[in-house]
Amino acid sequence: MAVSGIKYGELVDMLKLQALMESFSEVIGTANAVIDVDGRVIVYSGWQEACTGFHRINAETCRRCIESDTLLAEKMTRGVPFAIYRCNNGLVDTAAPIIVEGEHLASVFTGQFLTAPPDPGFFREQARRFGFDETSYLEAIARIPVLPMERVEAITRLYAQLAGLLADNGLDRLKERVANEQLKMEIRDRKIAEASAMDFAARLQIMSRRYAGVRESESRRLARELHDRVSSSLTAIGLSLGLIERQLPEDAAASIKERLASTVALVHDTASNARDISHDLHPSVLEYCGVLPALEDYGRQYFGHTGIAVEVQGEDREIRLPPETEVALYRIAQEALTNCAKYADAKTVKIELNGDAEHAIFVISDDGVGFDLIRMAEGKITPGLGLLSMRERAEAIGGRLTLASGPGLGTRLTVEI
Repeated sequence: MAVSGIKYGELVDMLKLQALMESFSEVIGTANAVIDVDGRVIVYSGWQEACTGFHRINAETCRRCIESDTLLAEKMTRGVPFAIYRCNNGLVDTAAPIIVEGEHLASVFTGQFLTAPPDPGFFREQARRFGFDETSYLEAIARIPVLPMERVEAITRLYAQLAGLLADNGLDRLKERVANEQLKMEIRDRKIAEASAMDFAARLQIMSRRYAGVRESESRRLARELHDRVSSSLTAIGLSLGLIERQLPEDAAASIKERLASTVALVHDTASNARDISHDLHPSVLEYCGVLPALEDYGRQYFGHTGIAVEVQGEDREIRLPPETEVALYRIAQEALTNCAKYADAKTVKIELNGDAEHAIFVISDDGVGFDLIRMAEGKITPGLGLLSMRERAEAIGGRLTLASGPGLGTRLTVEI
């Protein structure tokens, strides 16, 4: 925090500074004042009666006092460490700068003293010239302390050091306040950012759920369309072609019979493919029986295609979860099994679901080659879109997906809901 722009009066408790200066004035016997660089009097104490009762109330002698103050102040602005001036009224004043972290913020003025016994003739003549009561004026002059120059300089520097020390302490407190305010602002901004992030995450989760719902709804519609219309139409076509094939005369060309038989077989294959696609889009067993039976059914098909055995386990074989949760877990399992077939070189995959509708743990583990999660975290292995898709599906149902793996240790995927 820079000192420039800060006023000396902002750094000190002026009541405490006033009390301190008054105490020193009483002990040492010299007057003092602290004046900032803008000419503002911060505190003052112990001014001599010769000044307050005589010099400052006469226009000419007051002009001399102001001249003394001005000359000392100018010397402070030039960076001198100590200044002394004998004013035309016959008294001596000194000044020293108050420096805070290299910046001149104010000055200490010490004055109304003499460095030698007073000359009665000089002050008697001054009383007559300016109309002062001679007896009272000379008594006031006699009360002015006479101090050796070395002591005067030491006293003035002491005042400046004490005033500077108070300012340093004040600056430390100011820095602490500023730091606390900055910390409060940072905490506030962080809370706002966290709240914004949480709000964004919540909205993203809602959008993900809506997207997943729309996607599954469309998949269900297409599956039913394939099953109810396309598959039915293909079956009808197959039956008609079969009837035509059976009604062909015995002497019909062999090429016609062969082509018709080939067409019937193609229709049957197409119908079978349509049923498979319909099942992949939305397996009816998932909707009517639940996620574990659906995964058992999918596991049997998966083994037939890949040779990788799939074991499906669960404490409650008839467990039912919210429809969107069951769909998400089923799709996550499909993606995990696809990745296993591509990369894991596994022989067995175990799928386990335990819990209830409020809290469930879904685990997919394989005995494959695994991979290095540290290298993935370092960006040396790029996670595929499949992993990102599984994570999004888990988060869309309010779950959290974690991955555990290592070279030669297989892979374990956990979704906690």
